[in-house]
Amino acid sequence: MAAAKGEAEVLHPEYKLDEKVRYLGLPKAFVAGAVVFGDKDECAAGVTVTLEGAGAAASAAKQTTETDAFGDFEFEGLPANTVYKVKIAAKGYAPWETEVRTGASVYLGDVVLGK
Repeated sequence: MAAAKGEAEVLHPEYKLDEKVRYLGLPKAFVAGAVVFGDKDECAAGVTVTLEGAGAAASAAKQTTETDAFGDFEFEGLPANTVYKVKIAAKGYAPWETEVRTGASVYLGDVVLGK
């Protein structure tokens, strides 16, 4: 990723305009949300959330994180227009899964886990 290396990049490479102006630290797409235990109506801290490439992006590296004390999670620096599967698993609760496309950043809102 160019921004992580401190390299300059064009704002809209998809236009192929051979721009002369380049930028550092352009924002990238993200996938984020919050997890709630439905039976307790409380934030789900320490829950495992996995992001995997789907379809053509299946070769993309699998990323895993845990929710923070507020049940929040986020995967940053994702390429645009890529399909991913988001999987949430907590012991004693039914697993949850959805597919998202990073046409822009995606916020899933509150994901309520049931037993």
